[in-house]
Amino acid sequence: MSSFYSRDELASLGLASYGEDVLISRKASIYKPEKISLGNKVRIEDFCMMIGPLIIGSFVHIAAGTMLRTSDEYPIIFDDVTGAAPYVHIMTITDDYSGPFLFGPHFPIQLRNLKKGIVHVKRFVVIGTQSVILPKVTLEEGSSVGAMSLVSRSTKPWTVYFGIPARPIGSRDIGLKEKYEEYVKVQEKNCSKDKSQYQS
Repeated sequence: MSSFYSRDELASLGLASYGEDVLISRKASIYKPEKISLGNKVRIEDFCMMIGPLIIGSFVHIAAGTMLRTSDEYPIIFDDVTGAAPYVHIMTITDDYSGPFLFGPHFPIQLRNLKKGIVHVKRFVVIGTQSVILPKVTLEEGSSVGAMSLVSRSTKPWTVYFGIPARPIGSRDIGLKEKYEEYVKVQEKNCSKDKSQYQS
């Protein structure tokens, strides 16, 4: 038996939508699946925890142990060609740890000060292992986050970030964007050849 759900088993998970070549580990924990949408070529590995609403594009890799925690009105959005390394934590809701508010699920909302906001991971973003992305953050196109970083503010495009709190430490080579576009062209060309072979 494969460690990933089969195509038929995916249909029974109750996801809002999913594309082709979707691999979800049997050991992943999925909550509110009706609010989770997946594109094509998505891989979600062991011990990930996913709570909808989530909008995940195509060519997305969510590595082992990653936690995607949302509140109902604030989704996490992964655009195409993005990835999270093992044990990344992304949240769109968190408690205020500075006081004088109470914290945790045992107390009523009026006694807590919840920080909320959409997290948007734009194209070509990669997030290093054990990094934490806090609510109301946009990781702009092509930005990358080094391992064990804490991102509390939105990033700039094609910039490398690292540290606690994460700060820009350099620029990222935009050449990978061209490589992806070339890859897509080759795939489309090969697909056209396959179709013409069956049509002839």
